[in-house]
Amino acid sequence: MTSLINEALKQKNTLITKMDSVVLATLDDKNMPNSSYAPCFVDENNHFYIYISFLSKHTKNLILNKNVSFMIIEDESDAENIFGRKRLTIDAFAQKIARDSDNWNQIMDCMEKKFGNTLTYLKKMTDFELFKLVPRQGLLVYGFARAFKFTDEKLETVDHLNDQGHSQK
Repeated sequence: MTSLINEALKQKNTLITKMDSVVLATLDDKNMPNSSYAPCFVDENNHFYIYISFLSKHTKNLILNKNVSFMIIEDESDAENIFGRKRLTIDAFAQKIARDSDNWNQIMDCMEKKFGNTLTYLKKMTDFELFKLVPRQGLLVYGFARAFKFTDEKLETVDHLNDQGHSQK
């Protein structure tokens, strides 16, 4: 079982390392879901950062409701099987980072290194907000009957959810 857990940690870390964007799931003021995406930066503590426009629904939703789910998913062209795309879904808490804080400047510098001139231009836009997404738990799926739950903020505590495999009719 230890080798399976180690493989899950490796798969999770690979998905996060390769990630440039996340798929977001937020709720509006009427509890209606909204699906979107945003470029994303992750720090050494597995805190995720998105810099998003107030003109978008997901920004307004995150201001109203701090609960967010997001997904990092393997590109379709890289998947061995479309039904078994590697993916990590994370339930998180969104915290808005104040533009006048040292933390905002540090994170924006890191994002600028990652994303280049586009971020250099966008960081001057005052209708954009920086959010820190702090994980609560995560679900990693890679292949069939390979589902693992991560139960801590750093996404390091892991349990295999189904060590029996899928059942057949």
